[in-house]
Amino acid sequence: MRKSRFTENQIVGIIKEPEAGAVTKELCRRHGISTNTFYKWKAKFGGMEVSDVAKMRARRREPALEAYRCQLRARERRPQDHCRGKLLPPEQLVAAARALDSVSGVKSLGRH
Repeated sequence: MRKSRFTENQIVGIIKEPEAGAVTKELCRRHGISTNTFYKWKAKFGGMEVSDVAKMRARRREPALEAYRCQLRARERRPQDHCRGKLLPPEQLVAAARALDSVSGVKSLGRH
């Protein structure tokens, strides 16, 4: 995936410029983007503040972190696998997460 020249925070700033009276065509020329790109960004980030972008970024990382936590919890239950350096296969990882959910009452994967 191609990395953007602009951070998400900069994109939010660019989108807010027309609200201050800037003309979209001139704005796009000044930043070196197409009007199509501007409207795609506006559809994705329109109405957001910089703090909202940070929250969105944190939510994107959440499933990976939760899967890692589940795997660590499963390793704590089965220390012999951890000592040998084995990783749980995905189906056992999901089963372990569901077992933890039933015991703790908290949904760790969020998909079931």
